[in-house]
Amino acid sequence: GGIIDAFPINLNQAIRFDFFGNKIEEILQLPIKIEDEKTVKEVLKKKLKRQLLFSDLKGLKPGDYLVHLDHGIGTYNQQLILNDQQYYQLEYAAGDKLYVPVGLERKLSRYIGFIEPKISRLGSAIWQRTKRKIKEEAEKLAKELLEIYAKREMTTRPPYLPEDEIDFQITSSFQYEETPDQIQTIEDIKKDLEGQRPMDRIVCGDVGFGKTEVALRAMIKAVKSGYQVAMICPTTILANQHFQNFKERLKNLPIRIAI
Repeated sequence: GGIIDAFPINLNQAIRFDFFGNKIEEILQLPIKIEDEKTVKEVLKKKLKRQLLFSDLKGLKPGDYLVHLDHGIGTYNQQLILNDQQYYQLEYAAGDKLYVPVGLERKLSRYIGFIEPKISRLGSAIWQRTKRKIKEEAEKLAKELLEIYAKREMTTRPPYLPEDEIDFQITSSFQYEETPDQIQTIEDIKKDLEGQRPMDRIVCGDVGFGKTEVALRAMIKAVKSGYQVAMICPTTILANQHFQNFKERLKNLPIRIAI
């Protein structure tokens, strides 16, 4: 059991996750209420600072889509001055216009999506329904993720065997000098495998940056600990290339390899 309070950057409320055992029993919305007024100001100050970091409006061009936290997706027109105050002008359906004072950028963010967004009128219920649906989906996803991580924390397995002569020979047979990123990644993976919790990692890198070598070191560690390993390749040609390379490097080791 336990309680986790999260403070989303786009809400003036906290989200409380109430656990019963290792399962989420309830998700609640809490207003930010702290008795100490000074502490409240500090919390809001830090919160606003984080919000500004996520409001990157540099390089805005007329026609760019912007999302207003309260009013939804509109089209950016221009910056203008009205009554000595500078504003961002956003246009919505039917020519509706919204003026957002410079200084309230935390309310604005760029639209990120793969399709052209649908622009609705100011004051319509569409945006509120959209936010409500997104909120429900986000809460559902958060609950699922928390349950997954709770299960991971409880799951254990026998640790893999530590470094030995086989690892040394594999390392020595590598014809290139490892990059700092390769070394760090290999060490991180070895540390995970020698622990008692299942490893869950993805290694990303461009072509030729050494991902295969990282995979081989991890596979060897699994094999010598009594497991079988399969490497899946996107093409027959690549599978054969890896097979020939691994076969040469493993020829003097007590490890069977096949394709």
